[in-house]
Amino acid sequence: MCNSVLTHPILNSGRAAWLCALCNVLIVLCGSAACGNAMAAPPDKQDLLAHADGAYVLPRTETFTVLSNLGRAYRIFVWVPQQAAPKSGYSVLLLLDGNAFFPAAVSALQSMASADMPPSVLKADGVQPMMIVGVGYPGDAPINPQRREFDYLPEHASVKPPENSPNKVPWLLSGGADAFLSFLVGELRPALARRYPIDPNRQTLGGDSLGGFFVLYALFKQPDAFQNYVAISPSLWWDDQRLMTDAAKSAHLSMQGATHHILLAVGENEIPDYPDRSTLLRTLSETMATQLRRAGGSQLDVSFVELTREDHLAMPFATMPAALRLASQ
Repeated sequence: MCNSVLTHPILNSGRAAWLCALCNVLIVLCGSAACGNAMAAPPDKQDLLAHADGAYVLPRTETFTVLSNLGRAYRIFVWVPQQAAPKSGYSVLLLLDGNAFFPAAVSALQSMASADMPPSVLKADGVQPMMIVGVGYPGDAPINPQRREFDYLPEHASVKPPENSPNKVPWLLSGGADAFLSFLVGELRPALARRYPIDPNRQTLGGDSLGGFFVLYALFKQPDAFQNYVAISPSLWWDDQRLMTDAAKSAHLSMQGATHHILLAVGENEIPDYPDRSTLLRTLSETMATQLRRAGGSQLDVSFVELTREDHLAMPFATMPAALRLASQ
């Protein structure tokens, strides 16, 4: 078309050149559109997950692999809120089995104490910004059975059951509870204080199952080690219920300073399909709460909570809002 225009004797002028240029542009545009239509895959044929962004990292979190003075390795998870620390420093919720429960605690806190919430809403909800510290073990497994048994339990006091004895709870590796408590209070806490602005008078210890046993053991062993204690589904059956015996013998828990707070939480259906065991766990925890109220007097504020329909595995997650409220005190 352009060639015929250019060779026409009448139209061989500037107008002809303009028409030719326009023609070429149209050819290019038409060709590009056709090419584009040929190359573009229909939306339903596209692979939406063709390119991953990489592993997800929990924002505002640092992790450390540390060795205790006894040479035992721990993985420490630390989350710091976006809000600036108060003059006294952040309150701290220290969670055992950090590999499993640290992310849940952070997610719950971010929802319940968001930096975008006005102070009036935070006050009404009862959850304040705080640091969350998870104490776990190297590796990605959520639970390390052998390590936690040793760290959370003191030496057995009862006679070891015979091998393959029927109706006996398996013998657990134990003996490291005192050393672990010393690590938490004497090694980890000073290291955290050197790196972060923390309030030494607003420290909460939380644990589940054997970790819940350790929380109560720490309370009896060193009452002022923490100001608040969260014992979730504590394994009070362990070692012929020795902690129950210790509580019954304890006439008074000697604590200094302000009132300490403790939350004892169990599920209605702790061990599904074993109602007798579930009843035992609930009864032991409720009895422990009563004994703590007697031994702690006015210095220990004890709450006992039974969550309807919850079982042993779900309890750490179901109890998290209540744990955060307690740690906010």
